[in-house]
Order: sequence, then C-alpha cells, then structure tokens
Amino acid sequence: MTAEPTSPSTAADDHRISHRLWFLDRRTAWYLGALLIPLAGYGIVLKIIRIADRGELPGPIALLDQLSSDLLFGAGFGLAWMVIFATLGRLRYGRPVAVGALHLSAIIVAAVTTAFHVYYLRTGSPLTLKRLTSAVDSAGEISGLVAAELQPAIVILLLSAVGYVIAGPALLLRVFARRAADRRAAGRGAAGRGTGARRPPLAAALLTLGLLAGAVWSGPSSPSYFSRAPVLAVGLSGLDDRAATRPVDLPEPDTITPPVDTRLVAGSKTQRRNVVIITLESQRAISTAPYSADPSVTPNLAALAESSLVAEQAYAVMPHTSKSLTATYCGIEPPFDTRNSESGLEEPDGRGVAARCLPELLSEQGYRTGFFQSATETYDQRREVITNQFGFEDFAGTEDLPTDGFSTANYFGYEDDVMLEPSREWIERDKSLPFLLGYLTVTAHHDYAMPDGFETEQLADDPELNDYLNGLRYQDRFVGKVIQQFKDLGLYDDTIFVITGDHGEGFGEHKLRQHDNTIYQEGVQVPLIVHDPQRFGGGERVATPVQHPAILPTVTDLLGYTITGGSYRSASLLSRAARPPVMISCFEEARCLARIEGSLKYIHHYGYRPDEVFDLATDPGETRNLAETIPADDLARYRAEVLQWRRQVDRTYDDYRNPPPPQPR
Repeated sequence: MTAEPTSPSTAADDHRISHRLWFLDRRTAWYLGALLIPLAGYGIVLKIIRIADRGELPGPIALLDQLSSDLLFGAGFGLAWMVIFATLGRLRYGRPVAVGALHLSAIIVAAVTTAFHVYYLRTGSPLTLKRLTSAVDSAGEISGLVAAELQPAIVILLLSAVGYVIAGPALLLRVFARRAADRRAAGRGAAGRGTGARRPPLAAALLTLGLLAGAVWSGPSSPSYFSRAPVLAVGLSGLDDRAATRPVDLPEPDTITPPVDTRLVAGSKTQRRNVVIITLESQRAISTAPYSADPSVTPNLAALAESSLVAEQAYAVMPHTSKSLTATYCGIEPPFDTRNSESGLEEPDGRGVAARCLPELLSEQGYRTGFFQSATETYDQRREVITNQFGFEDFAGTEDLPTDGFSTANYFGYEDDVMLEPSREWIERDKSLPFLLGYLTVTAHHDYAMPDGFETEQLADDPELNDYLNGLRYQDRFVGKVIQQFKDLGLYDDTIFVITGDHGEGFGEHKLRQHDNTIYQEGVQVPLIVHDPQRFGGGERVATPVQHPAILPTVTDLLGYTITGGSYRSASLLSRAARPPVMISCFEEARCLARIEGSLKYIHHYGYRPDEVFDLATDPGETRNLAETIPADDLARYRAEVLQWRRQVDRTYDDYRNPPPPQPR
C-alpha cells in the first residue's frame, strides 16, 4: 500500500498556494484527483467498449443516458473520499487510515470493473454478486477455467489498472513536486504543502449521497445490469434478483408432491435389458445430425438416428451439466441454484434431489449401476451427486482412470476415449446381471482444446466455433466406439442406448457465449436419440417439445416396468398423451426463463430487456421478435406461467428439505 507524501505546513505556506481547494488542502485534492479521475475514466472507457460490442454506438443523448450511472458514481465516489479525508484528517491517525482505505476501495473498484467487463465480453451476461461469491467459494474447482480465460491482454489490463491505483498518484505528485521545486529555485513562484483539511460542509455530504443515489438509478434505455456502474451492478444484483423472483402480482404457486417414494413393479412384459445413457458435453442440436442438414460433423449419430426414436425438439431444463444430469437420471427439475445443492452436502439430512432416481430404482430390480466421466470428479461435487443422490453404486472420474497415453482435452479432464477400456472391464466384471451404465464426455467443453493426435478439420471461420465443432466430431467418434464395443462384447442387441446433450453452446449468435445463460436454441436445444436394436427399425420421431425428465419414464417404459408410489414430471416419449409446454430456466437466478409450446417460444428477461416471442417453425434462428404481434393477455399469461413454474420448483425443494415436524398424537 502506498502512502501519500505529507508534512506539516505553516500558514504562510498555505497562503502561498492560494489556500485550499474548497475544504481540502491543495496537495490532498491533487492526490485524490490523480487517483480517482483516471479510475472513473477507466470505467467509462470500458463501458463505451461494451456499448459498442452490442452493436452501433447510440446517439449522444442515449449514450449519455447509458453512461450516466458511471459518471454519477465516479463523481459521488470521488466526493465521498474528499469528505472522508476532510473528516479523518482532523484526527491524529486519521490520515494514514484514510489513505489505506482509499487505495483498498480503489483496488476493489478497479478489479470489479475489470472483471465485470471481461465476463460480459466473454459470455454476454452480467457478472453478479452470487456468481462472484460462488467463484470465490469454488476457486480450486474453477482454477483451470480462470487460467484459460486469463489471456495476456486481460492480465495486462488488470495489472495496469491495479498497478496505477497502488502507485500512480504518488509517482505523479512526486513528478509535479519536483517541477514545482525547480520553479521555486528559479524564482518563478512558490508553493507550499498546504495545511490539514477543514471540516467539510454539510452540503458536500448531501451532494455525495445525491450523486451515489442517482448512480443507482440506471436510466430508461438499458437494463440495470448494463447501465449501472459495474460496482453497483454487482453489489445490487442480489436485491434485484430477489425482487424479480417474487412478483407481488402473482399468487403463491400450488404445491406438488415430489416422487420420493416411487418403486418399479415388474410385469409380464418386463425385460431385464441393459441400459446405457451417454450424455454429450455441450452438444447443441443445431450442430448435430439429424437436427442439422450437414451430417459430416456427427456421422455416427446421423446413422444411429435412422433406426432410432428421435425427439425433434428436446431441451435442457437448465443449461448446466449437473442440472441436466439431475433431470436426466431423476426425472424432475433440478434445484434452481448456483451452489449445486443437489449434492445434499449442505442440506438438512443430506436432502439433495427431491426424487428417487433411475440408478436407485433399477438397483432394487437387481441391476448393477456404474457411471464414468472423463472430467474431474471435484467440479460441482460430482461424485457426491452421482453416488449419494442418484444412487449409482460405482463412479469413476479422471482421478480413477488410467490416463497414461491419453491427452488432456481441456482444463476439466481428458479425452473421452479414456473411459472405454475401464468401462469395458466394469461390464465384464459380472455379466450375470443387467446393468445401467452412464457416460459423461468432456471433450467439447470450453475452452475446446482438442486432444493430441486428433486430426481437426476446417469447419467454421470463428476459431472457437471451429474448435468446438471438432470437439463434437470427437464426441461423435466416441459414441461410435461405445456402440462398437457393445457389439464386440455381444451385448448390443440386448442394450437400450440413450444419447443426449447436457446443454448447447453459444458463439455470439445472440451476443451470448457458452451456455449457462444462453436461453436461445443454440444454448438449450439438445439431441435426444433413443436407440433400441429391438425397436424403431425404420426410425420414429417425436415432434412435440420434450425435456430431459422424459428419459427416466421412457427407459422404464421400454424395460416394461410400471412406476408406483408417485409420479414423475414427464411422460414417456412412447406416450401419446398431450404434453404441457416446455419450461426452461437460465442457470443464474432472475436472468431469463422460456416457455415453448408447439413452435411458439416465449422468453422472459425479468425486465433486463424486452420479452421476446419467436416462431421456431419459420424462424429457427430466433431473429424476429413477434412480441408486438401477440395479444397482451397472452403475453401476461406466458409470463405468469414461467414465473409460477420457477417458484413452484423452488417451493418443492424448500418443502422437501424442510419438512414440517411430525404432529403429536
């Protein structure tokens, strides 16, 4: 921490520098200005870059509106420190304390401003307080992600900002002081050091509060997370989110009974066949055949789909891996939080997932159950989720797999082929029992680094998208190898295969990248292919929108089991019953929700931007917002449905984890 050069001064010195600047001595005022004016300018320049990144720069009035929070915050923050210095400077040790606190607060502002800027440019989403604290809490788990994002330009930007905050003002004042001394030596003037500060007037304190209060108001032309100064946008995000998720104009949602007492009952049509569920990392439907017109990226999936049941509109409930795994294996919506509460590690009585999941149900029917992933087991507490909550008997992540001879794929794990031989050994360990085997790949995950030796192709001009598409090629090859392995083992004909994606991935199609908050088709629509060598020979299609929770009842239906003791949230893909609209939530709270019925898709943005409506049949790329053509009553109904659905899921988990105490007899 640097210290401002100060020394006692005399009244004569004070007179020679034209006294004070308002209620501060001139040296202190210069020192504060040298620190806080560049800091405010830094934030404004980054804001203009973000505005330009959204499209063309707006006109002067609109631009000033979008910069107003940053301007007011910079002025209020600077004036606040003038008041603090004038107040503490009168105390014996007040000035050193004020200098230390000033630099610490400026470092925080510089760091948050930089982090907000980089996060927004990389993802298209705002950095929130919950996201920031979650990153700090899981720093060890996401260190690889952070390292991948810390490009040289970002490191230089951050170090420059923090470096100037620490040392810049003192160096500038030292240069100016030396020049002033030279002028005095030449007889061209005199300057003193200034006296201590006077008591700040009440008007200064009131003006400070007014400026900061004005900065909180974000202006009418942009959502608050974008218009507000980054420190305010991050700091107030929690309050904004809580208000948005508890709309006062809607009643409390109905309660639902979660499927926590379900059982499978065998019948005359029950077949104890093997089940394999392959979850492909970041596998978006628009880049996957048969959903895309080009089969060259995923030729194995394209061939498999010709003799499979294919859900033409399959969606994630929430575009995040752990959430999609919960929906897939447990047949319900996952808990809507960012702290991975489905692990149950911090919940009462270990209550993580509000359902009995497929591995547990099949274990009771004599099935062996095993789960393999090519990613590390530490992220999202995967081992605890898979074993303690889903009920898998065996789990293997990269920490358990023989990685010699295999290449790392990205910061989360190894290439997917590392799972082939260990899973084969697991299968052959006991062939007398049927089994449920789960695979989770990782190769197509950000930062899309390809394994050594995998020959890539030129598939897109965008380098990141090109790497990603090659990752999908690798994962498609992995699926082909799994199918061939089962044929080699003589188990293919007696095995049901389910292949799906956990979520999609955005590459700027709607100014969003990656997946957590990418609510558009590239982020939430996934392939869902059910391949049963004993059925669907000519290929079958499900045209209505479905989601991951349909997988559990589909598997039990194909095996010939009946579910008793409760019901799950979705019908089997084999069912011809009418289906309710699909509901989707972004990963972060109060960011976005979607409702899909037929080809009509409604997106609610919690007021951050206008709500949107798209006709996916005529506009699959979601480029034409039809909201203005939809009756207001219908828009209000869509909004109410998605908000009530989200609250209903939250309430279900609250009731499940905090049951009322038993009533005395």
